[in-house]
Amino acid sequence: DVVCGVNSTDITFFTIPYRNNKFELDSETKISGNTLINKLKIFKYVTELFIDILNENFHDYYFENVKSLNIYKISDYWKKSRIDQKQKEKFFESLPVIVNLPNLKHLDIIRIGNIISSTDLLNILKKARKLSSLEIGKTSLISFLTNDELCQYLNKMIRILIINEYPHEKSMDFNQLNKFCQ
Repeated sequence: DVVCGVNSTDITFFTIPYRNNKFELDSETKISGNTLINKLKIFKYVTELFIDILNENFHDYYFENVKSLNIYKISDYWKKSRIDQKQKEKFFESLPVIVNLPNLKHLDIIRIGNIISSTDLLNILKKARKLSSLEIGKTSLISFLTNDELCQYLNKMIRILIINEYPHEKSMDFNQLNKFCQ
């Protein structure tokens, strides 16, 4: 079977299963092909997934072997770039349905720092038992310090914490960092 994948930058034809270990679901990605295709096995070799939170067709896919997940939102003034609460809730509710979270080892949420809540991250951590690496923006990390349960999960699970800091931001102080070392 040959499948056609269309996204905002290219058109890709591939046989099933998709053989590359990386895949991107941007806001315009659509996969088409024989309707009798078993969608559960199309992306069985994908271990690194990039997914735009604005992709409204994400529920059409399943990624069973993803080890690294990068959730982002494109800031494109020409395209729809706002996200409402309903879209956000739908995305985070559907995430465990499209990605086998228990296999996840790395999570990058730097580009959705203003969207993801501490509760959303906590829910991911509870399902992603192998997660040990997290990339997060400094502002988001500081805002999550008030959620004690999340801090406990982060302390227990995360061995590699990559904090993205913008040049104009004030550095984290020792007391803030110390909360993650308890």
